[in-house]
Amino acid sequence: MGKDPFKEKLERHIGQRVRLLRTERGFTLEELAEYANISRNHLSNIERGKTSMTSFMQAKIAKGLDLSHPHELTNDAYNRVFPTMNFHRSD
Repeated sequence: MGKDPFKEKLERHIGQRVRLLRTERGFTLEELAEYANISRNHLSNIERGKTSMTSFMQAKIAKGLDLSHPHELTNDAYNRVFPTMNFHRSD
């Protein structure tokens, strides 16, 4: 059984977002990996959409990028992959 196409697309968009934020800050792959305390290979796989991030990994990368919240890595990707999905809040 293959990967879910929505999951693949989401991982690809998240990876593109990580790469964009990294390059905007002028960080090399090695520098961000060091700042986030993760392996360069794992970060590279995330940026290429080859692997997904755990919430802990997302927090580490966000910290390495000096983001105010880890969701800054994923919100755009979710909106691109699921543009018409309505998320309901319980009151």
